[in-house]
Amino acid sequence: MYYFCSNIKSSIMKLTDKMDIAKLKFAAKKVRILSTLARIEIIQLITEHPGLSVTQIQKQIGLQQADTSGHLLLMKKYDILNVKRQGKSKIYSANTKVLDEIERVVNLLQD
Repeated sequence: MYYFCSNIKSSIMKLTDKMDIAKLKFAAKKVRILSTLARIEIIQLITEHPGLSVTQIQKQIGLQQADTSGHLLLMKKYDILNVKRQGKSKIYSANTKVLDEIERVVNLLQD
């Protein structure tokens, strides 16, 4: 148990050396947002097929439109997704810069 806690402490120290605490907290929230299967499926779909509307995403994933919209809104709030309006529809694409940041945080925690 001590070894495990020591590794976590070491990983956190590495992170705090490279980031300020506010950025670390914000990055942690982004990682938590992607901790649900539905959001992971949405990100995978949007990454593979950028430029989808909420209706297209909802049909592909199989969630209710309200649930899909809620997931999209939360991911947009934390800049995980980019959104642009096209007529009456909102078109979603992945913010690859933010996804790369999340991946770096996860990799640091795994080391």
